[in-house]
Amino acid sequence: MTGILVCLSLFVAMVSHSQTCLPEGITFTTQSQIDSFQINYPGCTEIEGDMIVFGEEILSLDSLYSIHKFQGRLIIDSCISLKNLGGLHNVDIVSNDLILRDNVSLNSLNGLNSLHYVGGDISVVNSSIINLAGLEALDSIGESLIIQNNDSIISFLGIDNLTNISGSLRIYSNNRISEIIGFNSLESIGVCLLVSENDSLISLDGLEQLSIIESCLTIEKNPLLTNITALGNVDSLSGSVEINENQSLTSLIGLEGINSLHELSIRNCPNLVNLNGLNNLYSVESNVLIINDDALTNLTGLNHLSRINGFLSIQHNYMLYNLEGLDSLAEVGGTMAIKYNDNLQDFVGVENLKEIGGISFLYNASLVSLNGIQIESNTISGINIMHNDNLTSISGLDSISDIGYNLHIWGNNSLTSLSGLNGVKNAPQLFIIENNSLTNLSGIDSIAASSFFSVRIMDNSSLSVCSVQSICEYLAASSGAVEIHDNATGCNSRQEVEESCTVGIPKAINGWYVSIFPNPTSSEITISGVEGIIDEISIYNKLGQKVIHEDKAGNTIDVSWLSQGLYIVEVLWDGHRVREKLIVQ
Repeated sequence: MTGILVCLSLFVAMVSHSQTCLPEGITFTTQSQIDSFQINYPGCTEIEGDMIVFGEEILSLDSLYSIHKFQGRLIIDSCISLKNLGGLHNVDIVSNDLILRDNVSLNSLNGLNSLHYVGGDISVVNSSIINLAGLEALDSIGESLIIQNNDSIISFLGIDNLTNISGSLRIYSNNRISEIIGFNSLESIGVCLLVSENDSLISLDGLEQLSIIESCLTIEKNPLLTNITALGNVDSLSGSVEINENQSLTSLIGLEGINSLHELSIRNCPNLVNLNGLNNLYSVESNVLIINDDALTNLTGLNHLSRINGFLSIQHNYMLYNLEGLDSLAEVGGTMAIKYNDNLQDFVGVENLKEIGGISFLYNASLVSLNGIQIESNTISGINIMHNDNLTSISGLDSISDIGYNLHIWGNNSLTSLSGLNGVKNAPQLFIIENNSLTNLSGIDSIAASSFFSVRIMDNSSLSVCSVQSICEYLAASSGAVEIHDNATGCNSRQEVEESCTVGIPKAINGWYVSIFPNPTSSEITISGVEGIIDEISIYNKLGQKVIHEDKAGNTIDVSWLSQGLYIVEVLWDGHRVREKLIVQ
């Protein structure tokens, strides 16, 4: 008899310890299936596969009391009559995801009180819970915590012992939450903190212990959020920061621990008065976007930012008067795009900016000058200065010599001079369009004609002098696209400009032609097509000055000592006089 009792005791002990089952997982769609679990799987404490509970018939999970661990996922989905998670009170580990979704009657997470670790995501979506009570034992999450579309939740109390989230914390569309209370022990987030579309959220209070966000911080579309001061202990964040569409946000205080970022985006925060809080930011590896922040008058708060490797985009900031706050900025690797800032008057604040990848200054209605721009870059991708109606001068660009693609000066109705472009030597695409106060093209004289592939000079109502060296040489070569029209007389067509390019040079007698080869040249030329002996050869520069004259010359003449540029070669013989264009390289 004693032996029988010993054997029975050993059997009970074995059953009471971990016993795995269901490597292929199991799906419950009826209450009777759950109620039969202990009969069908006696002694099962660990499910190897996924357990999915789905359907409106499910009322209770009480018969699942023996389960301690899930190796796969635990999914409770669309159980519209389920009110609590009783029956799961012995579960301490879910090795994969825990997904609670569309259980609209679920008002508590009680039942998960033993759960201390989830290896995958925890997703609580579209339930009626008012807090996270029931998760008191949880201290670590292997992936992300997603709390979304829970219209009844008013706090996160219950998750107070959680210290680490290896993935992201995502708090979306929980319309009654006003603070983040409940995350009092949370110290680190392995990927991103995303707080979005929470209509009643006023602050991030509750995140004061958070010190590490490895990848990104996104706070957007929280219409009542006024401050983010609770992030003041975050001292490790090197990914991106996006603060977008928070209509009541007045300050970025709370971001002082950030030194470098991959990308920074501050957009559509109409009550943000400055950028204080970013005072310790020194570098951004990619882009900086400051867009549609209507209360910003300057960029105070970015005073230590010295380098942006990508582009800098400052757009649609109605009250921005200058760029003060960028005092330390020395380098922008991409384009500096300053657009649609209606009250921006100049560029005071960027005097230390020396290196820049490109320029795009568009639709700044009050911009008068580029005062503050003192760049030293020799090569940039392009210059677009367009539709700045009060801009009178573009001085400050003198160091630029090589433009990778476009030089567009367009729609600046008060611009009177192109002085500031004097140093440009190469510009493949030149557009001078709709600058109604511009009278001449002085300032682009030094651009090599050979660098152009397209030139458009049009709709400049006061522009009458286009015969600068670069344009004259380009027209003489006739190797690329040209469009010249609707300017003032003297520059109203290609023919007018070509005639102006040769003012002061005697007119040729029509009907006779000679050939000059090679053309362009850098050494000597040979003249052919002359019947008889050449009497005189004269060569004129673009100013009409005679630089070479030979009597009784042969058919070959040395021009190697002439400076690069456009010249006119005049040949006289037997009473005939013919002119041809020559380009010396």
